Amino acid sequence: MRVAFVVDKFPNISETFVLDEIVGIIRRGIEVDIFALERGTEADVHPAYREFRLRERTIYCVPNVQSRLGRLLAALPSTLLMLARNPKALVKAATTRRAGIQARTFVSLARAFVNAGRTYDVIHAHFGPNGVRAAALRSAGAVRAPIVTTFHGYDATSFIVKHGVSAYRELASLGECFIAVSESIARALPSIGMPRERTVIKPLGVDCEQFSLLPPRPDRGAIRIMSVGRFVEKKGLEYGIRAVTEARRSCPNIVYDIVGDGMLRPQLEALIAELHAESFVHLLGYKNQAELRGLLDRTDIMLVPSVTAADGDQESMPIVVKEAMASGVPVVASRHAGIGEIVAHGVTGLLADERDVRGLAECLVLLAQDARLRERFRATGRETIEARFDNECLIDDLARLYRQMCERGLDSNRRADAREWIGNATHAG
Repeated sequence: MRVAFVVDKFPNISETFVLDEIVGIIRRGIEVDIFALERGTEADVHPAYREFRLRERTIYCVPNVQSRLGRLLAALPSTLLMLARNPKALVKAATTRRAGIQARTFVSLARAFVNAGRTYDVIHAHFGPNGVRAAALRSAGAVRAPIVTTFHGYDATSFIVKHGVSAYRELASLGECFIAVSESIARALPSIGMPRERTVIKPLGVDCEQFSLLPPRPDRGAIRIMSVGRFVEKKGLEYGIRAVTEARRSCPNIVYDIVGDGMLRPQLEALIAELHAESFVHLLGYKNQAELRGLLDRTDIMLVPSVTAADGDQESMPIVVKEAMASGVPVVASRHAGIGEIVAHGVTGLLADERDVRGLAECLVLLAQDARLRERFRATGRETIEARFDNECLIDDLARLYRQMCERGLDSNRRADAREWIGNATHAG
């Protein structure tokens, strides 16, 4: 069996869950090609990237050339090859227009698939817009394979606000399976046209060996809090900084490390200066998996202050929450999107409302002052991950889904109800 993954950037340090899934599928004896719209940075990437020689499995669709003329010249040989192999697909791809899908990028993707010269048993698109591209590829005759689309968050929220439900009409009609990584996303998919009978809930998992349970942290004086994520509005880092600043009034030994970077860095730096928080709030930049693991080893509390952005963008179920809980690091988070599906207030962590600075601060103070509560959450958090989010079990289910889809093929009559062949995934609705 051969599966083609369609992704935005690869490798992407902020989307290691995609790389983990691909590696898990390869380990199960399935051939994989990766079609990426953008070339990622290979330095300090996940060690499995080199171990499994993923660079050799990746086909970059858009030439890494800045000028328009340079892009045209770089694409000329592959365009001529596609013209020889599948001229109808080239014409259809060149004349295809889809809401939210850049025409040039789509033509490049179609060209890459045709020129790869391979037959795929399954096309797996990560994020809704890539599912739209996959459906358009099939309409254009560039591919002929069942389409699986995984929805992660923005693709079921802000993308719809910007482009409308009609952007997904073709995907809803042609797609064989729609995977929601959380219940909150699964509830949203029918409203954007995805048939309930083809929608399943299959969360992203955690490597329970890589993120093993850390030993209890000794009392080192400072209480270290950490947040991880891109510096974008939905991560809510502004509220994290304000909450930590307020919590220090009761717990002056709190220190706050923020891992990540992004477009809001100047605003966050200005806020830190405004609150005179430079001595206890540290912006650490991006970290790879090994570095993140080292930081978790010294962290007492993971803070996840996510919010719904002004454009409607939301999280799904942040992978960092699962990595922290797997490692035995207690979580304080917002009641946002899918976070409450994994963090049970008072059982596996503590929750406050979105943008509730005082509520977050009170949760931080409670955990900072109660070592026994931290130890209790340490145990219950790990148990939750092992029972529901072990990546090995979830990848087994995904591989089973692929195999059963191959048996059904493109028979629309047998595609009508995905419950027959989704394996152990939870049916949405």
